[in-house]
Amino acid sequence: MSLGFPASNVTGNLPQSTVKFYDKQFVENLKAETPFVRCAERRDLPLNSGNQLVLFEYNTFGANTSQATEGTPGAGIIASLVSNTSTIGEYADYASFSSLALATAIDDTLANVAKELSYRLGQSLSNLVRYSVDGASAIDSNVLVQLAAASSSSFTSLSIGTIRAAIQSLAGRSVKPFMEAKKRFAGINNYAIAA
Repeated sequence: MSLGFPASNVTGNLPQSTVKFYDKQFVENLKAETPFVRCAERRDLPLNSGNQLVLFEYNTFGANTSQATEGTPGAGIIASLVSNTSTIGEYADYASFSSLALATAIDDTLANVAKELSYRLGQSLSNLVRYSVDGASAIDSNVLVQLAAASSSSFTSLSIGTIRAAIQSLAGRSVKPFMEAKKRFAGINNYAIAA
């Protein structure tokens, strides 16, 4: 049985049949979280106050478990500080568009690029906080906790046991929560009490 003659016109000689159609329902790209920013406490550097912000705290005094000699005041306690200096810098990005590109684009290019720049800002802040925290081990070696990898080419997953040990370790050191975390969870606690 014959299927007839082959087609005399194909996509090769009909260029209008090979144009691209862009689906205006864009696929949302994957974006990472910013966990390091959530664990940070915001501090403001007032205008005209230089370009460095120094944070400091007193070292805690350990428990006194030695009895004093009766009638003798003993030696005075010496206070000491630990500090961290943050140097303020300027970070900037921009994107420019031709009027023709904006007039012919099938999407709201300006709004979409603005969203991507906002994401870039969030990632930049998260990384800056992370680098600061990673460098904090020079101040307090307790923050330097590394998980052992199963091999040099594999990652170690964070286990519930590791999380519990970290929580107990922080509680054992009487670590205070961040002020921002208190504010963030205040509404949840109030809601839970009200419910």
